Amino acid sequence: MIRSFALTFAAPTLRLWFGVLILLQVLAGRAAGGDVDHMVAQAYAAVPFLCWLPNIVVAELMIRRRGLPGLRFVTP
Repeated sequence: MIRSFALTFAAPTLRLWFGVLILLQVLAGRAAGGDVDHMVAQAYAAVPFLCWLPNIVVAELMIRRRGLPGLRFVTP
């Protein structure tokens, strides 16, 4: 359930990362040229990776820290 929640929470995380990456580009001065489409495309290129990976890493750390059982295959 923890993993499922972490991966489902990728949608809000995507929006947070997207805003952060746009803000970083604006602060770095890349928006000075007025090419907003290019700036959005650059930010959106990294967002799919950034919205899943941190969530699942935190979920796995929580599972291991609590000593919860992992996936086990039982042979009949």
